[in-house]
Amino acid sequence: MAHSWFPTRRTALGAMLASMAAADEFTRRLEDFVLPLGGELGFAMLHVEGGERVVLRGAERFAMFSVSKLPIALAALHAVDTRDLALDQPVRLTPADVRLGPGRNEVAELVGASGRDFPVHELLRRALVDSDSACSDALLRLVGVPAVNERLAALGIRGMRVDRSERELQFDFAGVSHEPPPGGWTLERMNERYRSASRGQRMQALANLARDPRDTTTPDAMADLLLRVHQGRALRPDSNALLRRLLAECQTGAHRLRGRWPAQVPFLHRTGSSGATGGVTAATNDVGMVPLPGGRGHVMLAAFLRNCRGSMAEREAVLAAIGHAVFARYAAGQPA
Repeated sequence: MAHSWFPTRRTALGAMLASMAAADEFTRRLEDFVLPLGGELGFAMLHVEGGERVVLRGAERFAMFSVSKLPIALAALHAVDTRDLALDQPVRLTPADVRLGPGRNEVAELVGASGRDFPVHELLRRALVDSDSACSDALLRLVGVPAVNERLAALGIRGMRVDRSERELQFDFAGVSHEPPPGGWTLERMNERYRSASRGQRMQALANLARDPRDTTTPDAMADLLLRVHQGRALRPDSNALLRRLLAECQTGAHRLRGRWPAQVPFLHRTGSSGATGGVTAATNDVGMVPLPGGRGHVMLAAFLRNCRGSMAEREAVLAAIGHAVFARYAAGQPA
């Protein structure tokens, strides 16, 4: 009896050590991808069915930027579940609610000079699919910052917090005041305020961001939140199905984690990005849930690039390489 037990225990220990060594080698490979751009990678990967969890700086805090739209949307949908909100409830957006952003601002065009009503379901779609900040901020106003964090705590998520609207975050990131000017905000006034920041203000704001716990998550906490959504534990079935559908339709980050995955594999994700300060981009993020081909289970992924140099294309190529490494690790049906 003792003779058969001891080798079994020794074999299990050997397997555990081998798995740890393989995980260390895997995270070293991921670090190598980031090395040419400087900066740091925060990473968490959880294979749901197999139970394997691989993390890099998993307990460190990383700025979420638009990744925060996920916990905000989740809190709004929880309010729908509790009948505090309705998906068809109209919400008025005015010119003062429009946000800065790259490219065409469709919400600003729809709001115009007189404002427009958006139902909650449209705010959710535009926030999660198009990454529209005005719609996300409208949802945050509806539910309130405390409700978002209370919902995270109720789900057992530790290490993630939401504190500010995206307008406040944008101005804090530039190092300028977000107090409204006399007469209120317009898109032009927001642009003027944002562009008024001196190089010194922007560099100080970048340094402040590294120490600021607000609107941050740990990679571990994000993987845990994704797992709750995947398992249907965060929302009622209809709301959970809507959230998953909107994440699957996300229009941003096509060249990030999913960039080198087979095109037919669905990728449910949310991205986040900051601007660049002195050639350094504070955040280039992508988090999501993905089913492995061939029925090999599901993987929760969270990747945060912090303070990297290089173009958007170069940073996204790093995230694509990380995503491909995950695919290769499980393509054979077991960890490599």
